Amino acid sequence: MRIQNCRICSGKTQEEVAEYLGLSPKSVSNIETGYTMCKPVYLIMLSEYFGVSIDYMLKGCRNDIGVTEI
Repeated sequence: MRIQNCRICSGKTQEEVAEYLGLSPKSVSNIETGYTMCKPVYLIMLSEYFGVSIDYMLKGCRNDIGVTEI
């Protein structure tokens, strides 16, 4: 769910994210909905792409302000 939130907040489409990752838009959709697990390499790429930490991607923890997503 955080991947989808990051994508929407950054104004990116599934197609743009898919192109960056070298995946199909359907694969990105499957990752966003939890139908398939996100491989660690893609998680790293996504955290860099969206400018957030791996902790945020995994746990919703924003280290910069010490707030946990509710």
